[in-house]
Amino acid sequence: MAGVSLGLSVATLRAALPGIGIAQLAVPSRFSLPRLPRTRLRCVQEKPAVQAEEALAIGKDNGSLAAPHEDFGEVNRILGSRVVNREMQYLIEWKDDHPDTWEPAENIAGDVLSEYVTPWWQGAKKADESKLMELLEDEGRDVDAIDDNKRTALLFAAGLGSESCVRSLIEAGADIDWQDQDGYTALHIAAGYVHSNVVKALLELGADPDVEDSKGRSSLKLAQDLLNRTPKANPLQFARRLALDQVVRLLDEACYETVSVDQVLDKRMAAGNKVEYLVKWSDETPDSWLPASEISDDLIKDYEAGLEYGIVERILDKRVQGESIEYLVKWADSEKDSWEPSDNVAPELVQEYEANQRAND
Repeated sequence: MAGVSLGLSVATLRAALPGIGIAQLAVPSRFSLPRLPRTRLRCVQEKPAVQAEEALAIGKDNGSLAAPHEDFGEVNRILGSRVVNREMQYLIEWKDDHPDTWEPAENIAGDVLSEYVTPWWQGAKKADESKLMELLEDEGRDVDAIDDNKRTALLFAAGLGSESCVRSLIEAGADIDWQDQDGYTALHIAAGYVHSNVVKALLELGADPDVEDSKGRSSLKLAQDLLNRTPKANPLQFARRLALDQVVRLLDEACYETVSVDQVLDKRMAAGNKVEYLVKWSDETPDSWLPASEISDDLIKDYEAGLEYGIVERILDKRVQGESIEYLVKWADSEKDSWEPSDNVAPELVQEYEANQRAND
């Protein structure tokens, strides 16, 4: 079947995204389904009227299809679409008095199916927001309709870098973390095509950066791999490296929240005679045990030296003891002031104290 890429040349795509095959991001340029007569096998058993209605109700509830029967009817039109078990189904309105039924694509005449699906994929492969939103006014149409590669319109919009279309599709109910046959999400594709604006929008809208593709790569890992493959010494790749670096930073911030260790509280010997320390975090994260390798050497040295931590409210006085300078500090969590060596007092507090002293002289 003929295919077109997401609006970029093959050379551009190969340079931009070596980790994702060109053909994998192709969509049909037209739906070349065989032209069959509109009269097709209707997959509904002949049963008494009450039983038939019950069977139809069950099918609509659980996504199942009616049992096959050699009964022919003429399709009037397609009323809606849905995805069941990662396969497309279509709600058929028949020209006779037969109830509407859900049918797989292979049970529908090619011209009937093409008339319904072609406008949708034409809009998707161009990220034509207005066209897609117009088609979604038909309440029966599924915003998460999939193509042969299990890709949705959202994945194409992300690949084309249309932030506006991405936002509209998600607002319309698109599955933000839907994965195609290769495990790519919209976030993977936006990162791979280096659309930092779409990456940022998807993260803001709740995309999960930890979802992995079929090769076990998160969107961050994919972007890092692409950055590592992009030559550093090639001036022509400079802009691309800058854009990839921005994508990596966005994903890194989404994956890893920066929280620092405030204080070491305790020490223990873990399995294998490895030392672990109980640490207090800078936010409200509960205290936890960490191996020594994950803690600053300065914090460990302070703990081993028996130093305690507290919050200094202000410096009250200064004195010289031998060759050392000490400051009288007022503690925020204690009523008792104490003299502390300059190394134990924050430099900014010392500077503030010295500036105030000069101003008063």
